[in-house]
Amino acid sequence: MVLDPELDESGGRADRPILSQAVEGIEAGRYRGLVVAYLSRASRSVRHLLEMWERIEAAGGEVVAVAESIDTSTPTGRLTRTVLAAIAEHELDLHRERFEELRRRATAQGIWQRRQTPLGYRRDPVTRKLVPSADAPRIPRAFRQRAAGRPLVRIAEELALTSSGVRALLRNRVYLGELRVGVHVNPRAHPALIDEDEWLAAQGTTPARPPRSGRQIALLAGLARCSSCGHVMSPGASTVHHVYTCHRHHSAGLCPAPAAITRRHLDWHVERIALGELAQFEATASERGREVDRIRTELKKAEAELAAYLEGVNAAGLRPHQFAKGARLRRDEADRVREQLAQALVPVRAPVDGDPVRVWGTLDPRRRNTLLRGLLECVLVAPAGGRGKRVPIDDRVRVIAHGAGMVTSYRGGGVPLPIKRLRLPDRDDPSVLGVQLAEDPLERARS
Repeated sequence: MVLDPELDESGGRADRPILSQAVEGIEAGRYRGLVVAYLSRASRSVRHLLEMWERIEAAGGEVVAVAESIDTSTPTGRLTRTVLAAIAEHELDLHRERFEELRRRATAQGIWQRRQTPLGYRRDPVTRKLVPSADAPRIPRAFRQRAAGRPLVRIAEELALTSSGVRALLRNRVYLGELRVGVHVNPRAHPALIDEDEWLAAQGTTPARPPRSGRQIALLAGLARCSSCGHVMSPGASTVHHVYTCHRHHSAGLCPAPAAITRRHLDWHVERIALGELAQFEATASERGREVDRIRTELKKAEAELAAYLEGVNAAGLRPHQFAKGARLRRDEADRVREQLAQALVPVRAPVDGDPVRVWGTLDPRRRNTLLRGLLECVLVAPAGGRGKRVPIDDRVRVIAHGAGMVTSYRGGGVPLPIKRLRLPDRDDPSVLGVQLAEDPLERARS
Protein backbone atom coordinates (compact mmCIF):
# COMPACT_ATOMS: atom_id res chain seq x y z
CA MET A 1 0.00 0.00 0.00
CA VAL A 2 1.28 3.45 -0.92
CA LEU A 3 0.45 6.42 1.30
CA ASP A 4 -0.20 9.94 0.07
CA PRO A 5 2.96 11.96 -0.64
CA GLU A 6 4.05 14.23 2.19
CA LEU A 7 4.64 17.60 0.55
CA ASP A 8 5.87 20.87 2.07
CA GLU A 9 6.86 19.24 5.35
CA SER A 10 10.24 19.91 6.93
CA GLY A 11 12.44 16.95 7.75
CA GLY A 12 13.19 18.66 11.04
CA ARG A 13 9.65 18.00 12.30
CA ALA A 14 8.99 14.91 14.39
CA ASP A 15 5.18 15.14 14.13
CA ARG A 16 4.74 14.75 10.36
CA PRO A 17 1.30 13.14 9.84
CA ILE A 18 2.09 10.82 6.89
CA LEU A 19 5.37 9.61 8.42
CA SER A 20 3.64 8.94 11.74
CA GLN A 21 0.91 7.04 9.91
CA ALA A 22 3.53 4.91 8.15
CA VAL A 23 5.38 4.01 11.37
CA GLU A 24 2.13 3.19 13.17
CA GLY A 25 1.07 1.03 10.21
CA ILE A 26 4.33 -0.92 10.38
CA GLU A 27 3.84 -1.48 14.11
CA ALA A 28 0.29 -2.66 13.43
CA GLY A 29 1.49 -5.11 10.78
CA ARG A 30 -0.19 -3.41 7.82
CA TYR A 31 3.09 -2.43 6.12
CA ARG A 32 6.41 -4.23 5.76
CA GLY A 33 8.68 -1.21 5.93
CA LEU A 34 9.46 2.40 5.05
CA VAL A 35 11.14 3.49 1.79
CA VAL A 36 12.58 7.01 1.37
CA ALA A 37 14.57 8.50 -1.51
CA TYR A 38 17.16 10.05 0.81
CA LEU A 39 17.94 9.48 4.46
CA SER A 40 17.39 13.17 5.13
CA ARG A 41 13.77 12.83 3.94
CA ALA A 42 13.10 10.42 6.79
CA SER A 43 14.35 12.94 9.35
CA ARG A 44 16.91 15.69 9.85
CA SER A 45 17.15 14.98 13.57
CA VAL A 46 19.59 12.32 14.78
CA ARG A 47 17.55 11.54 17.87
CA HIS A 48 14.24 11.30 16.06
CA LEU A 49 15.69 9.20 13.21
CA LEU A 50 17.26 6.65 15.57
CA GLU A 51 14.10 6.41 17.67
CA MET A 52 11.94 5.89 14.57
CA TRP A 53 14.36 3.33 13.13
CA GLU A 54 14.34 1.35 16.40
CA ARG A 55 10.51 1.37 16.49
CA ILE A 56 10.32 0.04 12.91
CA GLU A 57 12.93 -2.70 13.44
CA ALA A 58 11.37 -3.70 16.77
CA ALA A 59 8.08 -4.27 14.91
CA GLY A 60 9.82 -6.49 12.34
CA GLY A 61 9.96 -3.87 9.60
CA GLU A 62 12.84 -2.31 7.74
CA VAL A 63 13.92 1.14 6.54
CA VAL A 64 15.28 1.54 3.02
CA ALA A 65 17.10 4.74 1.98
CA VAL A 66 17.43 4.34 -1.79
CA ALA A 67 20.28 6.82 -2.36
CA GLU A 68 22.45 5.62 0.54
CA SER A 69 21.68 1.83 0.60
CA ILE A 70 22.47 1.55 4.31
CA ASP A 71 22.72 -1.92 5.87
CA THR A 72 22.06 -1.48 9.58
CA SER A 73 22.74 -5.16 10.30
CA THR A 74 26.48 -4.31 10.41
CA PRO A 75 28.37 -1.92 12.74
CA THR A 76 29.65 0.02 9.73
CA GLY A 77 26.13 0.46 8.39
CA ARG A 78 24.85 1.75 11.75
CA LEU A 79 27.78 4.16 11.98
CA THR A 80 27.12 5.39 8.44
CA ARG A 81 23.45 5.95 9.30
CA THR A 82 24.32 8.02 12.38
CA VAL A 83 26.96 10.09 10.56
CA LEU A 84 24.65 10.84 7.63
CA ALA A 85 21.84 11.77 10.03
CA ALA A 86 24.21 14.14 11.87
CA ILE A 87 25.21 15.75 8.56
CA ALA A 88 21.52 16.22 7.64
CA GLU A 89 20.85 17.80 11.02
CA HIS A 90 23.85 20.09 10.60
CA GLU A 91 22.58 21.21 7.18
CA LEU A 92 19.21 22.06 8.73
CA ASP A 93 20.92 24.08 11.48
CA LEU A 94 22.90 26.02 8.88
CA HIS A 95 19.74 26.73 6.89
CA ARG A 96 17.94 27.98 9.99
CA GLU A 97 20.88 30.17 10.93
CA ARG A 98 21.05 31.71 7.45
CA PHE A 99 17.31 32.28 7.43
CA GLU A 100 17.39 33.94 10.87
CA GLU A 101 20.27 36.19 9.80
CA LEU A 102 18.31 37.25 6.70
CA ARG A 103 15.30 38.06 8.89
CA ARG A 104 17.52 40.11 11.23
CA ARG A 105 18.99 42.12 8.37
CA ALA A 106 15.61 42.69 6.73
CA THR A 107 14.11 43.83 10.06
CA ALA A 108 17.01 46.22 10.65
CA GLN A 109 16.37 47.71 7.19
CA GLY A 110 12.64 48.06 7.93
CA ILE A 111 11.56 45.68 5.16
CA TRP A 112 8.01 44.38 5.52
CA GLN A 113 8.27 40.58 5.36
CA ARG A 114 4.64 39.45 5.41
CA ARG A 115 2.30 38.95 2.50
CA GLN A 116 -0.58 40.99 3.94
CA THR A 117 -0.10 44.65 4.85
CA PRO A 118 -1.92 46.16 7.85
CA LEU A 119 -4.81 48.55 7.28
CA GLY A 120 -3.51 52.11 6.91
CA TYR A 121 -0.29 51.07 5.18
CA ARG A 122 0.85 49.87 1.78
CA ARG A 123 4.14 48.24 0.79
CA ASP A 124 6.45 50.43 -1.25
CA PRO A 125 7.50 48.38 -4.30
CA VAL A 126 11.00 49.87 -4.34
CA THR A 127 12.06 50.04 -0.68
CA ARG A 128 9.71 47.20 0.41
CA LYS A 129 8.93 49.26 3.51
CA LEU A 130 5.52 50.24 4.82
CA VAL A 131 4.27 53.70 3.87
CA PRO A 132 0.95 55.34 4.85
CA SER A 133 -1.93 54.59 2.50
CA ALA A 134 -5.17 56.47 1.81
CA ASP A 135 -6.71 54.69 4.83
CA ALA A 136 -4.06 56.03 7.23
CA PRO A 137 -6.28 58.77 8.79
CA ARG A 138 -8.80 56.10 9.87
CA ILE A 139 -6.30 54.44 12.21
CA PRO A 140 -5.73 57.29 14.73
CA ARG A 141 -9.49 57.89 14.79
CA ALA A 142 -10.11 54.23 15.68
CA PHE A 143 -7.58 54.37 18.53
CA ARG A 144 -9.09 57.59 19.91
CA GLN A 145 -12.60 56.16 19.71
CA ARG A 146 -11.57 53.05 21.59
CA ALA A 147 -9.80 55.11 24.25
CA ALA A 148 -13.04 57.08 24.67
CA GLY A 149 -14.95 53.86 25.30
CA ARG A 150 -16.61 53.25 21.94
CA PRO A 151 -17.61 49.56 21.54
CA LEU A 152 -15.52 47.38 19.26
CA VAL A 153 -18.52 46.48 17.13
CA ARG A 154 -19.13 50.14 16.24
CA ILE A 155 -15.47 50.69 15.29
CA ALA A 156 -15.61 47.47 13.27
CA GLU A 157 -18.61 48.74 11.30
CA GLU A 158 -16.77 51.95 10.45
CA LEU A 159 -13.59 50.12 9.37
CA ALA A 160 -15.47 47.29 7.59
CA LEU A 161 -13.71 44.73 9.80
CA THR A 162 -14.80 42.07 12.27
CA SER A 163 -14.67 42.77 16.00
CA SER A 164 -11.76 40.34 16.39
CA GLY A 165 -9.99 42.12 13.53
CA VAL A 166 -10.37 45.48 15.27
CA ARG A 167 -9.14 43.95 18.52
CA ALA A 168 -6.01 42.69 16.75
CA LEU A 169 -5.57 46.07 15.03
CA LEU A 170 -5.66 47.93 18.34
CA ARG A 171 -3.04 45.59 19.82
CA ASN A 172 -0.71 45.88 16.83
CA ARG A 173 2.39 47.96 17.55
CA VAL A 174 3.09 48.31 13.84
CA TYR A 175 1.13 51.59 14.00
CA LEU A 176 3.86 52.98 16.29
CA GLY A 177 6.34 52.51 13.45
CA GLU A 178 7.62 49.31 15.07
CA LEU A 179 8.50 46.17 13.12
CA ARG A 180 8.65 42.85 14.98
CA VAL A 181 9.83 39.66 13.33
CA GLY A 182 10.48 36.86 15.79
CA VAL A 183 13.02 38.08 18.33
CA HIS A 184 14.08 40.99 16.10
CA VAL A 185 12.66 44.48 16.63
CA ASN A 186 13.10 47.72 14.71
CA PRO A 187 11.32 50.50 16.66
CA ARG A 188 11.60 53.00 13.78
CA ALA A 189 11.08 50.87 10.70
CA HIS A 190 8.41 53.03 9.01
CA PRO A 191 6.31 56.17 9.65
CA ALA A 192 4.13 55.91 12.77
CA LEU A 193 0.40 56.63 12.55
CA ILE A 194 -0.10 57.09 16.33
CA ASP A 195 2.09 57.84 19.34
CA GLU A 196 2.77 55.67 22.39
CA ASP A 197 0.17 57.40 24.58
CA GLU A 198 -2.58 56.88 21.99
CA TRP A 199 -1.68 53.22 21.71
CA LEU A 200 -1.63 52.73 25.48
CA ALA A 201 -4.94 54.53 25.99
CA ALA A 202 -6.67 52.10 23.61
CA GLN A 203 -5.42 49.07 25.58
CA GLY A 204 -7.46 49.91 28.69
CA THR A 205 -10.46 48.32 30.32
CA THR A 206 -13.27 47.23 28.00
CA PRO A 207 -16.65 48.83 28.79
CA ALA A 208 -19.44 46.44 29.72
CA ARG A 209 -21.96 45.44 27.08
CA PRO A 210 -25.64 46.05 27.76
CA PRO A 211 -27.49 42.87 28.77
CA ARG A 212 -29.47 41.42 25.86
CA SER A 213 -32.50 40.77 28.05
CA GLY A 214 -33.02 44.49 28.61
CA ARG A 215 -32.44 44.19 32.37
CA GLN A 216 -30.29 46.73 34.16
CA ILE A 217 -26.59 45.99 34.16
CA ALA A 218 -25.16 44.71 37.44
CA LEU A 219 -23.00 47.17 39.33
CA LEU A 220 -19.95 44.85 39.25
CA ALA A 221 -20.49 43.33 35.81
CA GLY A 222 -17.07 42.46 34.37
CA LEU A 223 -15.34 43.28 37.67
CA ALA A 224 -16.35 40.50 40.08
CA ARG A 225 -14.00 37.52 39.63
CA CYS A 226 -13.79 34.10 41.23
CA SER A 227 -10.52 33.84 43.16
CA SER A 228 -10.35 30.08 42.50
CA CYS A 229 -10.18 30.25 38.70
CA GLY A 230 -9.83 33.97 37.87
CA HIS A 231 -12.81 34.15 35.50
CA VAL A 232 -15.46 36.86 35.56
CA MET A 233 -18.51 35.96 37.65
CA SER A 234 -22.00 36.07 36.20
CA PRO A 235 -24.51 38.43 37.86
CA GLY A 236 -27.19 35.73 37.47
CA ALA A 237 -30.24 35.62 35.27
CA SER A 238 -32.82 34.88 37.95
CA THR A 239 -35.11 37.67 39.13
CA VAL A 240 -35.44 35.95 42.51
CA HIS A 241 -31.85 35.02 43.35
CA HIS A 242 -29.61 37.97 42.53
CA VAL A 243 -26.23 36.30 42.99
CA TYR A 244 -22.79 36.72 41.43
CA THR A 245 -21.69 33.18 40.56
CA CYS A 246 -18.75 31.48 38.85
CA HIS A 247 -19.77 29.59 35.71
CA ARG A 248 -17.59 26.64 36.83
CA HIS A 249 -17.16 25.34 33.24
CA HIS A 250 -14.50 27.30 31.31
CA SER A 251 -12.43 26.76 28.16
CA ALA A 252 -9.39 25.93 30.31
CA GLY A 253 -11.31 23.38 32.42
CA LEU A 254 -13.44 23.21 35.56
CA CYS A 255 -13.14 25.74 38.35
CA PRO A 256 -11.80 23.86 41.42
CA ALA A 257 -13.94 25.80 43.92
CA PRO A 258 -16.61 28.06 42.34
CA ALA A 259 -17.46 31.18 44.32
CA ALA A 260 -20.93 32.71 44.76
CA ILE A 261 -22.10 35.74 46.70
CA THR A 262 -25.30 37.76 47.03
CA ARG A 263 -25.25 40.75 44.70
CA ARG A 264 -26.77 43.11 47.24
CA HIS A 265 -24.10 42.34 49.87
CA LEU A 266 -21.18 42.56 47.45
CA ASP A 267 -22.48 45.72 45.76
CA TRP A 268 -22.93 47.43 49.14
CA HIS A 269 -19.42 46.45 50.25
CA VAL A 270 -17.69 47.58 47.04
CA GLU A 271 -19.79 50.74 46.76
CA ARG A 272 -18.66 51.93 50.20
CA ILE A 273 -15.03 51.35 49.30
CA ALA A 274 -15.37 52.97 45.86
CA LEU A 275 -17.10 56.06 47.24
CA GLY A 276 -14.43 56.34 49.88
CA GLU A 277 -11.85 56.42 47.11
CA LEU A 278 -13.88 58.94 45.09
CA ALA A 279 -14.09 61.23 48.14
CA GLN A 280 -10.28 61.43 48.00
CA PHE A 281 -10.16 61.67 44.21
CA GLU A 282 -8.64 65.14 43.97
CA ALA A 283 -6.18 64.43 46.77
CA THR A 284 -4.85 61.28 45.11
CA ALA A 285 -4.66 62.60 41.55
CA SER A 286 -1.04 63.65 41.94
CA GLU A 287 -0.20 60.27 43.47
CA ARG A 288 -1.65 58.54 40.43
CA GLY A 289 0.47 60.79 38.22
CA ARG A 290 3.57 59.75 40.13
CA GLU A 291 2.60 56.11 39.70
CA VAL A 292 2.28 56.60 35.94
CA ASP A 293 5.69 58.27 35.85
CA ARG A 294 7.16 55.36 37.82
CA ILE A 295 5.74 52.81 35.37
CA ARG A 296 6.99 54.87 32.40
CA THR A 297 10.48 54.83 33.90
CA GLU A 298 10.25 51.09 34.45
CA LEU A 299 9.14 50.62 30.84
CA LYS A 300 12.06 52.67 29.47
CA LYS A 301 14.41 50.58 31.59
CA ALA A 302 12.94 47.30 30.27
CA GLU A 303 13.10 48.50 26.65
CA ALA A 304 16.68 49.71 27.11
CA GLU A 305 17.68 46.37 28.60
CA LEU A 306 16.15 44.51 25.64
CA ALA A 307 17.89 46.78 23.13
CA ALA A 308 21.25 46.43 24.91
CA TYR A 309 20.86 42.66 25.04
CA LEU A 310 20.13 42.36 21.32
CA GLU A 311 22.99 44.70 20.45
CA GLY A 312 25.36 42.70 22.65
CA VAL A 313 24.49 39.32 21.21
CA ASN A 314 24.74 40.65 17.66
CA ALA A 315 28.17 42.06 18.41
CA ALA A 316 29.24 38.75 19.95
CA GLY A 317 28.16 36.85 16.85
CA LEU A 318 25.99 34.37 18.75
CA ARG A 319 23.62 32.08 16.89
CA PRO A 320 19.87 32.77 17.04
CA HIS A 321 19.03 29.76 19.22
CA GLN A 322 21.62 30.90 21.76
CA PHE A 323 19.96 34.22 22.48
CA ALA A 324 16.30 33.76 21.43
CA LYS A 325 15.14 32.66 24.89
CA GLY A 326 16.84 35.58 26.63
CA ALA A 327 15.42 38.05 24.11
CA ARG A 328 11.93 36.61 24.49
CA LEU A 329 12.07 36.87 28.30
CA ARG A 330 13.15 40.51 28.13
CA ARG A 331 10.48 41.33 25.53
CA ASP A 332 7.78 39.66 27.65
CA GLU A 333 8.87 41.79 30.60
CA ALA A 334 8.65 44.96 28.50
CA ASP A 335 5.18 43.94 27.29
CA ARG A 336 4.07 43.28 30.87
CA VAL A 337 5.15 46.74 32.02
CA ARG A 338 3.62 48.29 28.89
CA GLU A 339 0.27 46.66 29.66
CA GLN A 340 0.49 47.84 33.27
CA LEU A 341 1.04 51.38 32.00
CA ALA A 342 -1.97 51.05 29.69
CA GLN A 343 -4.15 50.10 32.66
CA ALA A 344 -2.84 53.03 34.70
CA LEU A 345 -3.60 55.49 31.89
CA VAL A 346 -7.24 54.47 31.44
CA PRO A 347 -9.34 57.59 32.01
CA VAL A 348 -12.41 57.59 34.25
CA ARG A 349 -15.16 57.63 31.63
CA ALA A 350 -17.95 59.19 33.74
CA PRO A 351 -18.73 62.74 34.84
CA VAL A 352 -17.15 63.60 38.18
CA ASP A 353 -17.47 67.38 38.07
CA GLY A 354 -17.92 68.82 41.53
CA ASP A 355 -18.24 66.46 44.52
CA PRO A 356 -17.68 62.95 43.05
CA VAL A 357 -19.56 61.27 45.90
CA ARG A 358 -22.69 63.36 45.34
CA VAL A 359 -22.41 62.89 41.57
CA TRP A 360 -22.54 59.13 42.19
CA GLY A 361 -26.17 59.40 43.28
CA THR A 362 -27.15 60.94 39.92
CA LEU A 363 -25.67 58.17 37.75
CA ASP A 364 -27.59 55.24 36.27
CA PRO A 365 -26.28 51.66 36.80
CA ARG A 366 -24.42 51.60 33.49
CA ARG A 367 -22.49 54.79 34.17
CA ARG A 368 -21.73 53.64 37.70
CA ASN A 369 -20.28 50.44 36.28
CA THR A 370 -18.21 52.45 33.80
CA LEU A 371 -16.92 54.69 36.56
CA LEU A 372 -15.97 51.67 38.67
CA ARG A 373 -14.05 50.18 35.73
CA GLY A 374 -11.87 53.26 35.68
CA LEU A 375 -11.36 53.06 39.45
CA LEU A 376 -11.03 49.31 40.13
CA GLU A 377 -9.12 46.53 38.42
CA CYS A 378 -11.24 43.69 39.78
CA VAL A 379 -13.13 42.42 42.83
CA LEU A 380 -11.86 39.00 43.94
CA VAL A 381 -14.40 36.75 45.65
CA ALA A 382 -13.38 33.57 47.48
CA PRO A 383 -15.79 30.64 48.01
CA ALA A 384 -17.55 30.54 51.37
CA GLY A 385 -16.22 27.05 52.08
CA GLY A 386 -19.52 25.20 52.27
CA ARG A 387 -23.21 25.47 51.47
CA GLY A 388 -24.98 27.81 53.88
CA LYS A 389 -21.74 28.72 55.63
CA ARG A 390 -21.53 32.37 56.69
CA VAL A 391 -18.18 34.09 56.31
CA PRO A 392 -17.63 37.84 56.94
CA ILE A 393 -17.44 39.66 53.63
CA ASP A 394 -14.10 41.27 54.59
CA ASP A 395 -12.61 37.75 54.85
CA ARG A 396 -13.64 36.58 51.37
CA VAL A 397 -13.59 39.74 49.22
CA ARG A 398 -10.68 41.90 48.07
CA VAL A 399 -11.24 45.10 46.07
CA ILE A 400 -8.18 45.63 43.83
CA ALA A 401 -7.17 49.13 42.78
CA HIS A 402 -6.90 50.01 39.10
CA GLY A 403 -3.40 49.64 37.68
CA ALA A 404 -2.35 46.91 40.12
CA GLY A 405 -1.28 44.74 37.18
CA MET A 406 -3.15 41.67 38.38
CA VAL A 407 -5.53 41.37 35.41
CA THR A 408 -4.32 41.29 31.82
CA SER A 409 -6.24 41.34 28.56
CA TYR A 410 -7.91 38.00 27.91
CA ARG A 411 -7.09 36.55 24.48
CA GLY A 412 -9.59 33.68 24.66
CA GLY A 413 -9.23 30.24 23.12
CA GLY A 414 -8.19 28.43 26.29
CA VAL A 415 -5.02 30.49 26.80
CA PRO A 416 -3.74 31.14 30.34
CA LEU A 417 -6.20 32.99 32.53
CA PRO A 418 -6.25 36.79 32.55
CA ILE A 419 -5.57 36.90 36.29
CA LYS A 420 -2.04 36.43 37.58
CA ARG A 421 -2.53 35.49 41.26
CA LEU A 422 -5.24 32.94 41.98
CA ARG A 423 -5.46 33.75 45.67
CA LEU A 424 -6.75 36.53 47.89
CA PRO A 425 -4.08 39.14 48.64
CA ASP A 426 -3.56 40.18 52.25
CA ARG A 427 -5.61 43.13 53.47
CA ASP A 428 -2.47 45.23 53.89
CA ASP A 429 -1.40 44.60 50.29
CA PRO A 430 -0.88 48.00 48.54
CA SER A 431 -3.24 46.95 45.75
CA VAL A 432 -6.17 46.23 48.11
CA LEU A 433 -8.65 49.05 48.77
CA GLY A 434 -10.72 49.50 51.91
CA VAL A 435 -12.94 52.07 53.61
CA GLN A 436 -10.61 54.62 55.17
CA LEU A 437 -12.95 57.50 56.04
CA ALA A 438 -14.68 58.01 59.37
CA GLU A 439 -17.80 59.27 57.56
CA ASP A 440 -19.81 56.64 55.71
CA PRO A 441 -19.63 57.67 52.02
CA LEU A 442 -22.92 55.89 51.26
CA GLU A 443 -24.77 58.07 53.77
CA ARG A 444 -23.11 61.14 52.30
CA ALA A 445 -24.15 60.14 48.77
CA ARG A 446 -27.76 59.56 49.82
CA SER A 447 -27.92 62.91 51.59
